[in-house]
Amino acid sequence: YQSAQVDIKNLSLNFGHKVLFDDLDFRLQNGDKVTIVGDNGSGKSTLINLIAGKNYDHSGQISTRGKIGYLPQSFEDFENQPT
Repeated sequence: YQSAQVDIKNLSLNFGHKVLFDDLDFRLQNGDKVTIVGDNGSGKSTLINLIAGKNYDHSGQISTRGKIGYLPQSFEDFENQPT
C-alpha cells in the first residue's frame, strides 16, 4: 500500500496581471485534512485542478504520489472526461 502524497514547491501562477500563487510551498500526506478558503476568483479551484493534473502555464513543481481523487464542483466538468 502506497500512501498518497502531494508536494508543491515554488508554485507560481498568474493569469495576465492577476497573481494567483507566488512561491507557494506545501506538502500533503495520506490522512491530512485540509480546507481551502478564499474569495471567488482567488485560485482555489485552479490549485485543485493543478494537483489533479490539469496543465496551466505555471512555474514551480507539483509532484503527486499514489492515487489522488478529485470530484469537480459542477456536472459540466464531467462532460469532457474519459470513461
